[in-house]
Amino acid sequence: MQFPNTFDENRRYVFTNCTYEEFVGYWAKEPHLISACEIRELPEYKAYTFCKHLVDRELHKAKASDTGDTETRRPLEEKTIRAIDLNEESPELVHLRAQIRKEVEEQLGVSAKVADSEPEAETVPLAKKKAGRHKKVVSEDTEFAGVEK
Repeated sequence: MQFPNTFDENRRYVFTNCTYEEFVGYWAKEPHLISACEIRELPEYKAYTFCKHLVDRELHKAKASDTGDTETRRPLEEKTIRAIDLNEESPELVHLRAQIRKEVEEQLGVSAKVADSEPEAETVPLAKKKAGRHKKVVSEDTEFAGVEK
């Protein structure tokens, strides 16, 4: 994984703790606990840093001879970090919806999937925003104020 020269604050990444252990990533001396198999959306700079630290930890546990070898690191990096497209919905939100749907099904004892046609674990593209300025809304009273009838 090659670190970019400059980080873009607007780019979003999915960070997945692909291990069966908790991972604590530190940013500005603040710990960020990421549970085993948890998926979290992070800004680009945190995602790259946490990915590097997680891969280092796993390679040290596996007693890899060269932790800096890109061919050794690449499979773990691909499991850990992924960029989110602009039209893609947050994976955290998709996962949360699936959990809520499961809880509702358990409480009601019926399948909520029949009533809800939304896919369970797929990403849903967001609606595109229209470009340009908004129309100015003016009532007739204020638009023609001062004009005689």
